[in-house]
Amino acid sequence: MNTTNGIDSALAQMRATAAQVAPQSAAVAQSASGAGFASALTDALRDVSAQQARGDDLKRRLDTDPNLALQDVVIELSKASLSFQMMVQVRERLVSAYREVMNMQI
Repeated sequence: MNTTNGIDSALAQMRATAAQVAPQSAAVAQSASGAGFASALTDALRDVSAQQARGDDLKRRLDTDPNLALQDVVIELSKASLSFQMMVQVRERLVSAYREVMNMQI
């Protein structure tokens, strides 16, 4: 039973995180279809930058704010790190695609 409760708890946390991410994903998809790829990429970079700024702000406040929980700071910093890693992977794929196009023979 204890394992089932742990799995249910993890599943609930994953669903809550997915619900938070869904509006951001919809906004990126909408901007990509309406304003083009460049603006969608710019918006995504701004979101990553904002997440990292939030994480850094929480990290600075951790020493002075007794109401701030360590796990909240760690979670926010993990989110920022994962979003940054995702953007690095997107950049790598774009560079790879660019090199492939440039190496095509006409």
